[in-house]
Amino acid sequence: MQSCAVLNRKFIFKKEYIYSLLLIASIIFGIDTFLEDLLGFQTFYISYLLEFFCILFYVVSHKIGKSTFNYKIKIIIAFYIIPIIYSFLIFFVHKVEFNYYSRAISTTLWTIIGVLSAYFFVKELGAKAVNLFFCTCCVLYLLFVIYTVIDYGIIETIKELVTFNFNDSEIFSLLERHQLIFCFSLFFVYYLFKNKTRGRFTKILISLFFLFIGFKRIVFIGLILVILLKLIFLLFRYRKDRIILGLTLSIFSIVVGFLFVYMIKSGVLEELLSIYNIDSMSRMKMYNEMGDTYYFGLNFLGNGRGFTTRYFDTNLSLQNQNAGALHSDILTLYIDLGFLGSFIYSLYFLFLIPYFISRKFKEDFTLLFALAVYTYFLYFTDNTLTYNFYIILFYMIYFVPKQQVRKLLRC
Repeated sequence: MQSCAVLNRKFIFKKEYIYSLLLIASIIFGIDTFLEDLLGFQTFYISYLLEFFCILFYVVSHKIGKSTFNYKIKIIIAFYIIPIIYSFLIFFVHKVEFNYYSRAISTTLWTIIGVLSAYFFVKELGAKAVNLFFCTCCVLYLLFVIYTVIDYGIIETIKELVTFNFNDSEIFSLLERHQLIFCFSLFFVYYLFKNKTRGRFTKILISLFFLFIGFKRIVFIGLILVILLKLIFLLFRYRKDRIILGLTLSIFSIVVGFLFVYMIKSGVLEELLSIYNIDSMSRMKMYNEMGDTYYFGLNFLGNGRGFTTRYFDTNLSLQNQNAGALHSDILTLYIDLGFLGSFIYSLYFLFLIPYFISRKFKEDFTLLFALAVYTYFLYFTDNTLTYNFYIILFYMIYFVPKQQVRKLLRC
């Protein structure tokens, strides 16, 4: 019996070791072309393969039953499945080609693989999964910084950083690693909302340091809003009042999102950018190119999930702009799911998921809501809707049990 217990502990240790290696390798292969730049080929497919292997390894090494998938993962998976069903109805009515169905499935499938891998990483590693993610990101970004300093010199690098020389700066282009920067912003939000925990301020400072080096203006504006949100929540002592505030802010955010779409379609946004001489970084060209695919109105039903990304693949003008995506998830959701569809999708993401998870598991509603609101803010000008590791980290934080948070911050 004693020997069996020893063997069991060894197997548990080996499993933890395997999951840790899978997570680290997945990040290295998939985040911000770290290995792609060195090896000269796309390595993110290897990252997806490692995430799939994580899921497969868990399924093979465990007895799958009702307890395998808890309420958290079920409500989140449903969040991605429902738009697919809706999209299929749109495709059926419009009698579109099979490619539209396959694109809708593939667009969602990659995301679900990320969500499930995040779930199983946390299920096996617990709070250590988030800490391991943080440490891996720190090491990777330090390598980017070292590479930049070696290539351009420490004096030139510091000079451009302190002068905020964004225009035509190769140094800022090297350091502006999108997924890493977005992940560090999630770490900042996470630790900001966790009070009276050891190691919290150190990780906030580290996150801020890397956020400063990889300066993304939308991130800093978003984090300022998050800080204001935390201060507002402090004014409301009772959970019921915070829930009402969360619902109010969710609806307000969605209304602002619709206003953003209207301003794009009507040309108001382009006019304002021109008046104030604001560079949209070619975003307006892409937005205008999508103009014929939608209209603004309550009766706009959308074109189906994955339509926008497929349009990018087939539109020669967009290909000539080297645009991989629309750079506005708000507009993407509206074009794909329509007025009512994008409203339900946004409300589900902003309010319903944080509300039901916090109620069922006694989690901190303010943290879950802040993460959702911050992510929704990024949707206005970026593609975080499909950033694999942003999604994984986002849901890792959702999946970490409340009782393990203190342990996490002590690691």
